[in-house]
Amino acid sequence: LVHRAAEALGTEMAAVALLLEHEQVFVAAHGLPLGSGRRSVGICTHALREPAKRLVIPDAKFDPRTMDSPLVLGPPFLRSYAGRPLCPLPGLAVGTLCVCGPQPRRFTRSELGRLDVLATEAVELLRREILVRTGLTLKAH
Repeated sequence: LVHRAAEALGTEMAAVALLLEHEQVFVAAHGLPLGSGRRSVGICTHALREPAKRLVIPDAKFDPRTMDSPLVLGPPFLRSYAGRPLCPLPGLAVGTLCVCGPQPRRFTRSELGRLDVLATEAVELLRREILVRTGLTLKAH
């Protein structure tokens, strides 16, 4: 899924990030290492502030929310970012599907539409995983 996202939007990097209370965890990544870090420095944290919208940052070096981030100032030197919050249950944003790169850029409406479609797919995968891990079943009424 993250490989398809990077390819569909023409970016060097893509990830599914789950955001815990103090930690951001990349559970799938393309062009970025899997692992975790402090949530407070992650760009994806800003995407969860408005879970019904995607977050697009054409140049993170000049955006006040991200200009001091170690991810912008140091490796991987992120400049462009587009992320869509993942909400497997109504009102519950647990992470993002994001694409990013080391060059500033503007994403087209068509590219952002592709990100939305892939984020919907990621949400369905998360829902299935939640059901498998909890043993819950869904019944039609």
